[in-house]
Amino acid sequence: MKKRILATVMAAAMLAMTACSGMPGMGATAAQTQAAAEGAEGGEAAAAADDTVYELRISTSQTEQALITRNYQKLADTLNEKSEGRLKVSVFPAGQLGTDEDVLEQGIQGVNVALTPTLPVLVST
Repeated sequence: MKKRILATVMAAAMLAMTACSGMPGMGATAAQTQAAAEGAEGGEAAAAADDTVYELRISTSQTEQALITRNYQKLADTLNEKSEGRLKVSVFPAGQLGTDEDVLEQGIQGVNVALTPTLPVLVST
């Protein structure tokens, strides 16, 4: 049951990050999207030529031993492995990137960071 809840939460977080990628200043631009579509027509040669590495930082105020932090690290390890170096996911526990408010502001400014803020942070913003 806990795994199902965690999977649902993670899927919702990924959906939210995907939805935000269409916002101005975030994610791919129209030119990048068109270039990617043209590259898809080129097949594997275009994919091999694109050596862009995407970076995502996951921030949490929870400790390293917290269940959610350990699961974030498992997710990061899996994504890093499956992407074959094209995606670099790092987990920053215990507020290493700053308070939830600071990290939320970083996200608004366009930094590639995922955050699971506490309810008071969401209510106060």
